[in-house]
Amino acid sequence: MDKLYVGTITAVVDIPHSHPPLTKDEEAEVAAAFIERFQQVLASQVYPFGFDFELVSSRRGCIKLKFMVYLTAAVVAAGTAFDYISKYKDFRESVPALISDASNGFKCYVRDDEIACKAFLQTNQLSTRLYVVVEGDSLSKIVLDKWQVPRAQSKQVMYAVLKHYPQAFMNGDINKLRVGAKISLPTEEMKKGVPGGSR
Repeated sequence: MDKLYVGTITAVVDIPHSHPPLTKDEEAEVAAAFIERFQQVLASQVYPFGFDFELVSSRRGCIKLKFMVYLTAAVVAAGTAFDYISKYKDFRESVPALISDASNGFKCYVRDDEIACKAFLQTNQLSTRLYVVVEGDSLSKIVLDKWQVPRAQSKQVMYAVLKHYPQAFMNGDINKLRVGAKISLPTEEMKKGVPGGSR
């Protein structure tokens, strides 16, 4: 037996509602940061646990990950697995506190049978592209002045915003932004398929 699975930890990572919908790339960025933090937690402990993971679901504002925790082959071969199986519960209960750290961007707690986490540092990095429309704004002004997109690329960026944030425009008119709407500077992924964008 190469591995002995001892339990499953499900983590639900919530993105603040103040952010516009994340692209698939941005969701993957947040998920990867959480997985990396989980790996750091395991490495910092005396328990010889490893894990496999699965992205269970991803929807607006919420990423669900499943971690299948196992004992390593060396422990199983040494016949000391039972000692660590009994300590898995203690490890599982300590995970939220171990992951939570202002410097890594996650705040976690136990919710029913899951670990619920708020992601704030990673999304703060994403929010440098976030803009809330105010009275008198035009999309070209936001793109050129606020986001400082080169003029040669501005049309492509404007149409990408229209494509991905249709709710920000009145009657689908690129010249009529809704006051209070939240839009974000499009990523390269978001610009794919837009005239003049990446292919």
